[in-house]
Amino acid sequence: MEKNHTKLLLHYIITKQSLELRRLKADLIMCFKILKGYTNITPSEFFTWSSSSTRGHSMKLYYPDSRFTARQHFFSVRVVQLWNRLPEQVVSAGSVRAFLYRV
Repeated sequence: MEKNHTKLLLHYIITKQSLELRRLKADLIMCFKILKGYTNITPSEFFTWSSSSTRGHSMKLYYPDSRFTARQHFFSVRVVQLWNRLPEQVVSAGSVRAFLYRV
């Protein structure tokens, strides 16, 4: 009985982690599509370009100050830190397929 319970718990942990990773990857892909113009959404609807370009890649986004917990879960806030951590070769991909391969 205990072995089955442990297997179920392990399965739950693995699927939960993979679901979180899939969501993060989907967020990054959507961010890439918006910023590169592959959607009908203009980047200014969601994002503001960062004025600081001392480190990292050339497409850094401004991280808005979110004092409310609910706002931290918005797509436009949630994806900025992930996007800004990506290396230049990933961000400068020429297509969605190349971006997927490099992520």
